[in-house]
Amino acid sequence: MLYELIPKYLHDAGLLKKPGLKRIIVEKPFGYDLASAQKLNKIYAAYFKEEDIYRIDHFLGKETVQNIMVTRFGSTIYEPIWNRNYIDHVEITAVENMGIGTRGGYYDGAGALRDMVQNHLMQLLAITAMEPPAKFDKNGFRNEVIKVYQSLRPLTDEYIRDNVVRGNILSADNVITDILLVMTVSVIVKKRMFILIPVRIPTWRCACMWTTGVGREYLFISVPASRCLPR
Repeated sequence: MLYELIPKYLHDAGLLKKPGLKRIIVEKPFGYDLASAQKLNKIYAAYFKEEDIYRIDHFLGKETVQNIMVTRFGSTIYEPIWNRNYIDHVEITAVENMGIGTRGGYYDGAGALRDMVQNHLMQLLAITAMEPPAKFDKNGFRNEVIKVYQSLRPLTDEYIRDNVVRGNILSADNVITDILLVMTVSVIVKKRMFILIPVRIPTWRCACMWTTGVGREYLFISVPASRCLPR
């Protein structure tokens, strides 16, 4: 895997011994699972300082995503009402009409959860639910994002069984014809093209007042991701 070899080759070539900044940018996916991600962390830590390693998500560079921060913290209209007292729930939806094109092989090994949820949509979730950083720099932003992740209620086996929805697309209907060109029906059956995850964030900003019998306990609850569905 090139992600594992590049730091070593940069070091062996002497590029990391030259004076000046030595930074490296790693685009997702950063590993395939927890074990491989931890392995990559150890490899990169052997050659770079932590502050010089940039694990990036290109979704954060999108203008619309960056505008969320401006809308939330820079608007005198939205900032005072961005909380449980005025918002019933938030749904983050990723629906694309571009399809997977020629990326059938990749998607066969990834699916919607790895491709969209654990990186792109979790970043959007954090930006939507985070508190304003004390200082708008990389450390302040990261600290607030981490607080959101730490507050997430664990997705236990029981919770996943009762709340998480996963599905596949089995009919073309002029919507996913490109899928049928690059993936067999058997592959579509195996891999999840759609996933819906209710997420619980019991923070002051997000947690609604608990009422007996009816009502919602949490503010930000839905994170669906899908490929090749009509907008």
